[in-house]
Amino acid sequence: MDGQQTLLDMNALCEAPPRLTRQQLVDNILELNPTATSGFLMGFTDDSLQRYLDHLSLGHGPRGKGTSWLRETGRPGIVGRENLW
Repeated sequence: MDGQQTLLDMNALCEAPPRLTRQQLVDNILELNPTATSGFLMGFTDDSLQRYLDHLSLGHGPRGKGTSWLRETGRPGIVGRENLW
């Protein structure tokens, strides 16, 4: 295999997967979380639905050394709370 072909193969691997339609996102979420309702989910943006689907998908996969999750830029890793009493 020549260098040109290898570069093309690597570029194909780096391409983002096709975006799901809004209905596909909701259907996939409902499959993983049957307690959610379509009406409730439709109140969120497509980006929020995609993040939630990614979150649910990670939770259904195997855990261990081979798994990882990257936090989005600007999202805190630890969220604290303060007692009101």
